[in-house]
Amino acid sequence: MRMCTSTSNENAHEQRERARAEQEESRIWRSSSASWRRGHHGDSTPRTVVSQRNTDIPYSGDQNGTDSYTELLRGTEAGSLRTDFAMSPMQILTAAVVLFAVACPSMSTVFKRVTADVKGSALLPCTGPAPKGPINVNWKVNGKKVAQLHQGEFTAGPAFESRVHLSEKGIEGGNFSLIIRPVVYSDKGFYSCFSGTERLDDVQLDVVVPTEVSVPVGGAATLPCFASVDRQADDAQLNVRWEKEGKLVLLLRSGLLDEGSGFENRVSMSKDDIRKGDLSLTLNTTRLSDQGGYQCFYEDKTGCLGRVNLTISAHEDTLSVPEGQSILLLLCTTEPVRVEFYGSADQSTAEPVCEVEGGLARCETQYRHRVSVQNGKLELRDASSSDTGVFRVTEHRSNIVVGVVSVSVSSSPHSGQGHWIWGVTLGLIVIVFVGLSIYCVKRRKPKMGTSQQETIALNEQSQPSQQSSDDTGYVDRCLGHMQGNDEDIKTSVPESHHENKDCSTRAFID
Repeated sequence: MRMCTSTSNENAHEQRERARAEQEESRIWRSSSASWRRGHHGDSTPRTVVSQRNTDIPYSGDQNGTDSYTELLRGTEAGSLRTDFAMSPMQILTAAVVLFAVACPSMSTVFKRVTADVKGSALLPCTGPAPKGPINVNWKVNGKKVAQLHQGEFTAGPAFESRVHLSEKGIEGGNFSLIIRPVVYSDKGFYSCFSGTERLDDVQLDVVVPTEVSVPVGGAATLPCFASVDRQADDAQLNVRWEKEGKLVLLLRSGLLDEGSGFENRVSMSKDDIRKGDLSLTLNTTRLSDQGGYQCFYEDKTGCLGRVNLTISAHEDTLSVPEGQSILLLLCTTEPVRVEFYGSADQSTAEPVCEVEGGLARCETQYRHRVSVQNGKLELRDASSSDTGVFRVTEHRSNIVVGVVSVSVSSSPHSGQGHWIWGVTLGLIVIVFVGLSIYCVKRRKPKMGTSQQETIALNEQSQPSQQSSDDTGYVDRCLGHMQGNDEDIKTSVPESHHENKDCSTRAFID
């Protein structure tokens, strides 16, 4: 009986001891966990910072470089957890949680990513509660001082002098953002923002050397970007993202393409080229609004691989138009534009031609009957020498020149070499005509037969040895002789030449 009572008392004692141990372990865990949260964030609520690229990156330690997890581990080692490994299941679970937290201390902490160009400017965002007491704002990079504003006095860290700026007015409203200008390549790093002792934000600054690309409006542009890519990767493993100033241009994910607003049906990438490490973006039919900075990302974790600055220049052209033909001016944009003319005599003064919007043209009086708009072109009919000069197309809202066309109008459709060619041709025609006329006249002259020759000889014998110098007598003798021998002449001259009888006789007499 005693034995049973003793055994029962011992069991009850062990249960009470075990319950006290579990309560003590639970109290230590709650106290340590609360201490860790206060040491890192100043309150008991875990804090999450929104990332611009949704990329999680751990950080270890607080602003003074002290790791609260290490302190917690030391405390537990010195306390109940260090009991010659004679731990209850609850103690083992607690130790596992603590060790996991030490290995992964930033599961709830993310950061912001900012990309800046060399010689450009960078805005490192940081916001928090407006300070109620004296202002004390600190920015650090990799633990080193960047800038500080303390009670109205601003100081910059080494190598940041005259390049960093904080707005005291913005800080009073809870905006602690830092501006770095100009950015140097060595500025890249991990920045932290503090208000007093409270850590507000973390920012990863990437510095890139931009590539400059310039194309005329309406042309095609290739924006270069390269990365190390598995050549054997299938389409589902290709993840490429192009952005323009933070907005989506083109996303290739799991083999599917997603185009950003305003870039529909104008952007493309080659999957075969991507496997070769070429992530370049092709942008067709460029617009003025396409001008700006572009960034390339491969598998979000790698960050920005490069930056391309795209410049859109005016479209330039030179036209030579015959007089009376049409002049075609490329408008280069669907936005409202104005067309102006600069004459060859005075190119400093612009003469308004038309304003075009939505395919409709409102033109000045002297151009109104000559203009039509179709397929993004303005047609100016019946070109004349007064149209020789420069036509300039300017986007109305931005006042940016999008097209410059130099026009030369010839005085006639047949200019230059055409003049002497036509002259030579006309001369040859005249020569041929005259030659043919002479040839035909000669072919019509009659031939003399033997009887005609005998008649002429008889006439010569019957004539006096000396002729009178009087013309009238000569004519009478000629006529008399012709009448006396009329029958002979008729028989000797072919009938087809009777109409030339008198002239022939005169020739015979001579």
